[in-house]
Amino acid sequence: MQSGLEQVLKRARTAQAIAATWSQEMVDDVVAAVGFAAWHEGGTLDLAGQAVAESGLGRAEDLAERHRIRVLGLLGDLHGVRSCGLVERDARSGVMKFAQPVGVVAMAIPATAPTASVAGNALTILKTRNAAVFCPNPRCAGVAGAMTEIMRRTLVACGVPADLLQCLADPNRELMNQLMAASDLVIATGGQGVVKRAQAAATPCYTAGIGNSVILVDETADIGVAAANSLAGKSFDNGTSCSAESVLVIQDDVWEPMIYALIAEGGYLCTTRESERLARTFWPQGPDGPRRLIGRSAAELAAAAEIPAGTDVRALLVAPEAAPEESLFSGEKLAPILALWRYRTFDEGVESVRRILDRCGRGHSCGIYSRVAGRPERLAETLPVSRIMCNHSTGLGNAGSPTNGMPFTTTLSCGSWGGGITTANVTWRNLVNLTWLAHPIERPKQRLADLFGRHFREMEVAD
Repeated sequence: MQSGLEQVLKRARTAQAIAATWSQEMVDDVVAAVGFAAWHEGGTLDLAGQAVAESGLGRAEDLAERHRIRVLGLLGDLHGVRSCGLVERDARSGVMKFAQPVGVVAMAIPATAPTASVAGNALTILKTRNAAVFCPNPRCAGVAGAMTEIMRRTLVACGVPADLLQCLADPNRELMNQLMAASDLVIATGGQGVVKRAQAAATPCYTAGIGNSVILVDETADIGVAAANSLAGKSFDNGTSCSAESVLVIQDDVWEPMIYALIAEGGYLCTTRESERLARTFWPQGPDGPRRLIGRSAAELAAAAEIPAGTDVRALLVAPEAAPEESLFSGEKLAPILALWRYRTFDEGVESVRRILDRCGRGHSCGIYSRVAGRPERLAETLPVSRIMCNHSTGLGNAGSPTNGMPFTTTLSCGSWGGGITTANVTWRNLVNLTWLAHPIERPKQRLADLFGRHFREMEVAD
């Protein structure tokens, strides 16, 4: 292990040992102080502009908005929550659960929304009396370090160790591998390369999955709402969120009204030839090569592909003639490109969503616009996704929103479908070890006939 990393980890463990002694009142005071600094100083347009300049991804205005919403949302979720000592008591079983820290957490910070990721993870780390070492994508190392420094100064002002939060100044793949192997827990959000290395580190980990949100629009949908929400989620921060709407699967009867509504919201419907040029521009090396111009505006993409969409376009709409399995546009894009397919019956629509997710995005999310009772539940019972947004945006709702009850998070885990160990939005609850304390109780007696049902009764008859 590199000597510099050894020192970082040593300081983190020393600081974490002190935090482990804090009372709940101390924890909450530190979280409030750091949260205020993260919201007030970290949510500035200047810092968001630095992130865009450094990474080349997204829009500064949207990054600043996302940062402030995420910080406030997380603080709201954490407010008044017990995360130290006795956190749960089951009167029926007599079991008590006590929360303890996990230790030093290695956190991979993606190039998309880096300040929100650093700040959000820091709040959950402090709430659970852990220490964090951030390893940012090299494309955002400067702004991630600046965000960390804002919070470190606040920790010093609170009279607690600044080394509870540290950020590697010169990150690289080997350093990240060493950090993950030497930490007590890993949280990895970013590209699949980072996620796979985290899963191979032999350290407990929570990882994000590939996003490719597929939205089903049925014949009863409020078309205006569906179009407005889809364009809002797709265009926000130039589509860099893994939750951004990626594909719309639209029922035949509302296909044309939905197209018109999307255009009215700022979409541009590409012709077949324009779609082909866009594909060649965005995937210059073909389906197995890297995507080009991710995180750029729709206007920039259109100009690069020689598409006359204008400067005010919010998203490029493509309606491939090929089946989803044969089209590049059915996969994750991280750009303001929205693919459209159509279906006839609801069963066909559900199957189309499944096929697209099987190609790319299993475990992540989908959405539905419908007024038919039971249809959202049908998706929840059958599709391999961890979260479904009903009649609102996946891009603006998956990770928590003021308009839904999803827990605020910076990491969207995707269960076994996406190679993870939970389908939850990763929160403070994933950053504590729970010690279970059990007292003797008299368990209620169970009747064999109740336990074995008809099998027991059939045995009695046979006897």
